Amino acid sequence: MMHAAVMSATMPAANAYMADITDPANRTKGMGAAGAANNVGSILGPGVAALAVFSLLTPLWVMAAVALLNGLFVLRFLPEPPRHRTAVRPKRLKYGDPRIRPFIMVGVLMFTGTALVQQTMGFRFQDALGLTAAETAQHFGFAMMLSAVCSLVSQAVIVQRLSLPPFTLLRLAMPLLIAAFTLMAMSETQLALTLA
Repeated sequence: MMHAAVMSATMPAANAYMADITDPANRTKGMGAAGAANNVGSILGPGVAALAVFSLLTPLWVMAAVALLNGLFVLRFLPEPPRHRTAVRPKRLKYGDPRIRPFIMVGVLMFTGTALVQQTMGFRFQDALGLTAAETAQHFGFAMMLSAVCSLVSQAVIVQRLSLPPFTLLRLAMPLLIAAFTLMAMSETQLALTLA
């Protein structure tokens, strides 16, 4: 619960910081870079799952140490963003504001689906492939690492080079997510589950 409470604020804070240090013309690229940085962690995280060969708790201890080091790094090296001063206090933006409502709805649905998949796919791997707990951690960790690599490439290369507007990116992502989730539900082999 503590992890979820902290992590739920991490990406919004990183995105707000990125918005503060980028101009509107480069904001989508900046957000893609922040997402790519997040995916580097997503690549390394499942790689740490390989330490489960020593103990299923070893990856948790390693990630706790990494989180501590990350916090110290932020405190020491991340500069304060520039302060924006406006003569008029802007009107407070609400979640129901029509300008952001589509993004909120899509974001909630996408991240709910992603969280559901990340929380259950380990069990799916274990059941479909008949794996032990340690084997599941290794095989699923590898699949999650590949998933994060794909996400990193899309954010670090596709988003950065094509400069597509956010709605176009969403329109491209939705069919891919639907296909991946469908393949995950129907697959019974390690190759197909990993591909999904």
